[in-house]
Amino acid sequence: MRTAQETGDAPGARAEWRTGWALTVGSALGIILVSIPPNAIGLFVEPLSDAYGWSRASISSVLLINAIAVMLLSPLAGKLIGRYGPRRVGLAGIVLFSTAMAAVGLSGPALWTWYLAWVFVAIGNVFAGPIVWTSAIIRHFNVSRGMALAVALSGTGIGGAIIAPGTLAAMNAFGWQGAFVCLGLASAAVGLPSIYFFFRDPKATGPLPVGPAPVETRPSANETGDVSFSFGEVLKSSVFWRLAAATVGVALGLSVLLVHFAPILTDAGLTREKAVMIVAIMGPATIVGRLLGGFLLDRIFAPLVGAVMFALVAVACGILLVSGGNVQAAIIVSILDGLAIGLEIDLMAYLVSRYFGTRAFAAIYGLLLGLYGAGFGVGAILGGAVFDVFGSYDPILQILIGVLLLSALLVGTLGRYPQTMPGPGAQAAP
Repeated sequence: MRTAQETGDAPGARAEWRTGWALTVGSALGIILVSIPPNAIGLFVEPLSDAYGWSRASISSVLLINAIAVMLLSPLAGKLIGRYGPRRVGLAGIVLFSTAMAAVGLSGPALWTWYLAWVFVAIGNVFAGPIVWTSAIIRHFNVSRGMALAVALSGTGIGGAIIAPGTLAAMNAFGWQGAFVCLGLASAAVGLPSIYFFFRDPKATGPLPVGPAPVETRPSANETGDVSFSFGEVLKSSVFWRLAAATVGVALGLSVLLVHFAPILTDAGLTREKAVMIVAIMGPATIVGRLLGGFLLDRIFAPLVGAVMFALVAVACGILLVSGGNVQAAIIVSILDGLAIGLEIDLMAYLVSRYFGTRAFAAIYGLLLGLYGAGFGVGAILGGAVFDVFGSYDPILQILIGVLLLSALLVGTLGRYPQTMPGPGAQAAP
């Protein structure tokens, strides 16, 4: 039985939105930045392969660099957010990310220069990524947390709709090297104004709170009464590791279906322009997935919502496996992928906050994002490697159907949320 607080129908939801709408707008605009690498990298596979002879697996492997950076630097990002606030950390991250993205165009012909450039992009991505934006959302929203996360993270959908066509236009006008400069400039043009003007604490006149986070030594209830656990306690929880395994599995599938979607379509006989148009459909579908997911998460048991959507990604793999170059089937796959991408990141944030509380949210969510990124990076590499060996993506699609169904089972059986604590100092296990 869900409480009124969990359904999103309480009057408190309207109060949260009255004071926090600008925060969600700023977050959505900032989130566009982190959607640049996965949405753009697929368009550079063929030009870079033609220019330098690099394999598709080598080119796609930069997404794994980003994942490693997230896993290694997320604890540091969480500490900096606690000390200086999300706004200051985000401003610094956007500057680094934008500069590094523009510098990627200087890489080549040596493959190591490509990897080195993406190391700096990955570092900037950590400090301008979902950890920053969701930390602020989680602080302000509780009653309508699912929808607030959905609106904020809908920036990935906006990015999915505009990044691929925009990148292709930049490549046609300035070449692949100039396209990276355009991506860097666009990142700064969108990210810096959004975080400066919108991303402010609605409960204060200045930036988000600055100062060290409170130190606690035992599970405690936060101001909303939710059970809240330390980072170490969460790592001992079987729920966390089941969620982590499901997250990696879904990331593998979404990676292949996003990074290699355009090459799959062009290999099947579609023109590059038509393939990009179909891929771009993921953008609006991602926004729909975000908002629909946010609505459902505030009303339906979240693991059930995740299980259904992950199973649909397996269906998308099956459709792509048997459809060849059929345009209508490709559009359906693009829509299903977009819906799943729209749900996955805010589902992780929502589940972390509900199962483990807000006490160590940034560190826990950052670790899951790192694992998600690792799965995404490995999926991109595996997809390219399978094509390099077999000349087809069919074997990896067949494997992913089973992986995705297992992920749906894992997330669907996570169990009930921890019970609300009756008073300070009460004990509970995640």
